[in-house]
Amino acid sequence: MVEGSGPPLVLVHGVTENALTFFDLQASLAHAMTVHAIDLPGHGLTDFPARTLDLGEMARWVDGYMEAARVERAVVVGWSMGGGVALELAIQRPGRVGALVLLGTIGAAMPLPLSLGLLRHRGVAEVMMRLSGSPTMRRELLRDAVHGSFTHQDATLDRYWDGWRVLGRAPYVRRLLRSLDVSPLEARLGQVAAPTILLHGDADRLVPLAVARTIASKLRAAELRVLRETGHSPHLEEPGAVRAAIRDAVRLSSDAARQPAVGRIR
Repeated sequence: MVEGSGPPLVLVHGVTENALTFFDLQASLAHAMTVHAIDLPGHGLTDFPARTLDLGEMARWVDGYMEAARVERAVVVGWSMGGGVALELAIQRPGRVGALVLLGTIGAAMPLPLSLGLLRHRGVAEVMMRLSGSPTMRRELLRDAVHGSFTHQDATLDRYWDGWRVLGRAPYVRRLLRSLDVSPLEARLGQVAAPTILLHGDADRLVPLAVARTIASKLRAAELRVLRETGHSPHLEEPGAVRAAIRDAVRLSSDAARQPAVGRIR
């Protein structure tokens, strides 16, 4: 989905999600930016790859999308697994990425959380999809993705669960979670030259805050903003903070284009 006009912004979602997770954020930014919300391969409305893709291959897919959409250079926002994809893109095609905004990102070693670990087992996702017919269960199944005080809107839940109704989604996500490996990315984080703003909830139950601290320490130009009483979904829970980070990233991208040598953000 593409909305708006102005400097380009590319939004990359997380595992089990789709481009519509950014529906409200995209709409709120479209007055000032051209906002591309994309479905990664095997997610949303895309076809299923013949095999699961690693983070580097997904990054090459995003690069191909940007080429086809004639987006030469953009600020890239990555959430969760999408953050890992965005970091890979910044390593592989540094000219494509003016700046990064990473939300609850992966990219350093961590234990797989129980709620995602269960999805690696046959039948679990299928049972989950059946349970999602209950309004109460729809929210309960996603409780680990947000702070305990946050309540998903019905429209957000509809957009999430509609993505699971695509035939073949459950087995693809199962295979992806079995194969997902951040170690090749973590070993190369020092190659990321793009100025980077990380937003991470202090109550994130899926990706520990320690992961964001590790990633920030290895990047050349990074600022970590810790969001209080926020879980794994800053774009839903703290959209104002995310919009502010994106505005700052646009400025950093412009500064970096004028002066490529970028130091650590203070």
